[in-house]
Amino acid sequence: MWSGVEYQVAAHLIYDGLVAHGLEIATAVRRRHDGYRRNPWDEVECGHHYARAMASWAVLLALAGFQCDVERRVLRFEPAMNQRSFRTVFTCGAGWGIYRQMEDAAGRVHPALEVLGGHLEGFVLEVGDRRWTIVGGGLADERHPPDAQPDRPPATHGILKEGMTDE
Repeated sequence: MWSGVEYQVAAHLIYDGLVAHGLEIATAVRRRHDGYRRNPWDEVECGHHYARAMASWAVLLALAGFQCDVERRVLRFEPAMNQRSFRTVFTCGAGWGIYRQMEDAAGRVHPALEVLGGHLEGFVLEVGDRRWTIVGGGLADERHPPDAQPDRPPATHGILKEGMTDE
């Protein structure tokens, strides 16, 4: 079996809501390439350093429910698992970093975005049916536009602080 195809199928299953089945396939690939029997960083299929195995990145994107539209300046997360307490890395053409979300007792999601590189100022973060604008040091939603938040510090090299919420 080609691991790249297996990862593609796993990601497709996760996108279709069949998370357990997708993780089962990804786990089977990782068991074969566990570092003891086969190199976990070189899934040999057609010579060494074959790039098809890079399809494993699609599993991460599917689990995060991550979509990026740089032209529209939109980042979207819809995690397929661990929605109450979720954390992932993200990359897109304009920047990269860490996304976190916590769900409170009322089921309300509180996102946090830490930009570690690039420039995402002015991008919109969509989580479920809610939207925030990424501003220097925080997220602002429709009820709290950036100009209504004079206490927010200006962006420094595109880095945003942790703990941003829509409150």
